[in-house]
Amino acid sequence: MARARPARARSAPDAGRRRPATPQPLAGQLAVRVAPKATRRVQAALSTFGRVEPHDPAGLLILHKAPKVAGAALNSVLDSLIDKGLVQYVTPVLRDPESGVRLIPTDEITVRFRPQAPVRGMLTEMRRNEGVSVARRNEFVPSQYVLRVPSPAGKRTVEIARRLDARDEVEFAAPNYISDVKR
Repeated sequence: MARARPARARSAPDAGRRRPATPQPLAGQLAVRVAPKATRRVQAALSTFGRVEPHDPAGLLILHKAPKVAGAALNSVLDSLIDKGLVQYVTPVLRDPESGVRLIPTDEITVRFRPQAPVRGMLTEMRRNEGVSVARRNEFVPSQYVLRVPSPAGKRTVEIARRLDARDEVEFAAPNYISDVKR
């Protein structure tokens, strides 16, 4: 799983560390997280808007929109699929500018706190301000957590990770991505 880090100024320990470039949306590609057992119905509904690429292990479909697809018509179909519970969320497909790998944001953010950070208070504040919840704690790195983002549509996971990463008490916060593997 690839991680992208936004560029920002840091305190002395991080000052010289180079940050990877921010992934950019790929024109005409959307990732759709499909509800269990709904893949065929969603794929049929989306196929009228372009080529649909299954991304099976993750329960995703990637829509490669046809050139003259009306955004309003596609949005209407996506909204209907979400309302019926067939689609969990829709997010843009991103490309990492350094590796060229496609990245699909999930509903998770990995956060590592600085050694002296008040972790419990920070997690409570993050839950209150950003709506995130703790999915799990890293058993090998006790100051590292995976947070779950409710309603991760669009670039919400990436935006929340960027805000968390900007905090002084946070060593890093990065969205978890599903990525293409290049061998």
